[in-house]
Amino acid sequence: MKTGGGGALIVLVAMLAGCAVQPRPDTGPASAAPAVRGPHVTAEDLAARGRAQAEAGRADAALRDLNQALTLEPLHAKALYDRALIYHTAGRSAEALADIDRAVLVDPHNTRVPMHGASSRSRPKATVPA
Repeated sequence: MKTGGGGALIVLVAMLAGCAVQPRPDTGPASAAPAVRGPHVTAEDLAARGRAQAEAGRADAALRDLNQALTLEPLHAKALYDRALIYHTAGRSAEALADIDRAVLVDPHNTRVPMHGASSRSRPKATVPA
């Protein structure tokens, strides 16, 4: 028998079903996202704007904001979770799983992650017939 991470992907897909934001090209008014200006921009500001960008269907802009938030604060659980949703929707499963695992490790009580406390380190490995 061979072990693999297929079960983790199934858990992620089930967990994110209906939650993912459909990526669309960056279109529409820029005013749909909260303005983030000034010398004291925080990771929280960028994460909030990234989420608004994602909800408006601007996945590329959302990823830019979320990546900037994570540059300022690498363990920002909300930014990790939102970026995982975008990665998942874009078919980037490995990156989505990595971000979900990090988000759960940082904030195991995050109510936005239904399988809280189930990072890949504690999840049982799926068995696949040889």
